[in-house]
Amino acid sequence: MPFLNFENRYFSEAEKTVISTVLQEMQTALSGKLATLTPEERQQYGSINEQNKLLVNKVDDYRTTSPQLSSPGVDWEEFGKDYDSHSFLQSVTKSLSELGKGLENAKILHDWDSYQASLIDYQQ
Repeated sequence: MPFLNFENRYFSEAEKTVISTVLQEMQTALSGKLATLTPEERQQYGSINEQNKLLVNKVDDYRTTSPQLSSPGVDWEEFGKDYDSHSFLQSVTKSLSELGKGLENAKILHDWDSYQASLIDYQQ
C-alpha cells in the first residue's frame, strides 16, 4: 500500500510542547533511579534467565504464603523492595518499548513520505 502524506499525522506545536514536557518530567522523576553499567558490569550482572526468574518468583510466593519457611539470612524487606521495583520497571520498560516501536514506525512513514515528495520534486 503506497503512503503519501501519511494521513496528516503531524504534530502541532502544542502537542510537541506537551510531549517534550512529559519526557522531561519522566527524566527528572527517574534521574536518581537509573543505573549506568559498563559492558563488563552488564556481562557480570546480566539478566537472570527464565529458570532463575522462576526461582525468584517461587521464593517470593513462599515468602508470601509460608513466611516460616523463609531463611533468616535474607533481608526480606530489601528482597521485597527489589522484587517490587523489578515488576514496576518491567511494566514501564514494556510500555516504553511499545511506544518507541510505534514512534519509530511513524518516523519511518514520515521519512518515506518526505522521500516520495522529494522524488516527485526531483523528477519535475
